[in-house]
Amino acid sequence: MTVVPEEKESFIKQFLTVHWIRTMLEIVSLVVLVAHLLPPKLEERLKETGIGLFILFLIIIVSLIVNNSNNSKNFIALNANQTTIIQQKTDEINGLHDRLQTLRKDIEAELSESLELSKYSTIFELSNKAFAELRDALRKDMNDKNQHILKAAIRDFCYTLNDVFFKIKGVECHVCIKYLTRTSKKATRSKVKTFVRDGKGILKRNLIDKENIEHYLEENSDFSYFFPIMGSNSARHFMCNDLLNYEGYLNSSFKKHNRDKSPHFKYDKSLKASKEEQWPLPYRSVITAPVCPGIASLSDETKDFLVGFLCVDFEKVDILNKIDAEIVSGYSDGLYESLKYYIETYFIQPHTI
Repeated sequence: MTVVPEEKESFIKQFLTVHWIRTMLEIVSLVVLVAHLLPPKLEERLKETGIGLFILFLIIIVSLIVNNSNNSKNFIALNANQTTIIQQKTDEINGLHDRLQTLRKDIEAELSESLELSKYSTIFELSNKAFAELRDALRKDMNDKNQHILKAAIRDFCYTLNDVFFKIKGVECHVCIKYLTRTSKKATRSKVKTFVRDGKGILKRNLIDKENIEHYLEENSDFSYFFPIMGSNSARHFMCNDLLNYEGYLNSSFKKHNRDKSPHFKYDKSLKASKEEQWPLPYRSVITAPVCPGIASLSDETKDFLVGFLCVDFEKVDILNKIDAEIVSGYSDGLYESLKYYIETYFIQPHTI
């Protein structure tokens, strides 16, 4: 079918107008995205000028239409090369469109990361209150010797840490404190026992605590991890985003599932589907921090300062990062004086290793 000049002119005008409008809309959408990344005052200023931007956008569109109308007359007069020129212009516009799309995705990713990090700013008030209440309870116990008040404060301390992670991650977790003990003064192996839990899901976890299982220190990767690396920064915490993929993971709770009472996960070498089906623990991700300030600079001769572990676990996988680990480490440092005082004051059994 032969295209008459009038139809050809109309076609070219519509073609160019549509593509330029699409490009301008991409630019406007980027401006809106950037506005969210600006400080509140700048964002408000940008919104105030929104009407002006809209009017400017309309002026540009009208100008493009007029220019395209003039340009289309020149296109009609072109020879057989006009198709090639149109294709080149199309490729240029599409290339600009693709670059804008890439830039848009980059800005959206940056915005998402900024929003994720902004959640951490909400935890300071909670944490400051928890640390202050724990210090007050410790002072009061030193004067009145009321162990129930101090233990309740330590439990509330764990509850606050649970609340902190819920605000950050939006998922449930469990927080508990383990302390070190021996069966006798002559015992050479240290055990870990639960000192207190955060109160969430406590009935199910208490049943675990009542099981007739000896939880020895070296039978748990979460605890034995620290001893070979004491004196290094790595000793501040143990973190794993998926215990199912932690090769050789040890946990004394595995013993009740193994005939030989081994602390190994007996399906460790199985296929992933089988491992997930047979996984016996109520959590998959963990952060454990030693209750031992300055462990990153300690030597083997100062291990007696270690009084226990602060543990946070999650059912979900791949949700933890270095900031989360540092939060748990900070809480464990703040817990040290209260936990050490309580154990030395009210526990008869030796608690250090």
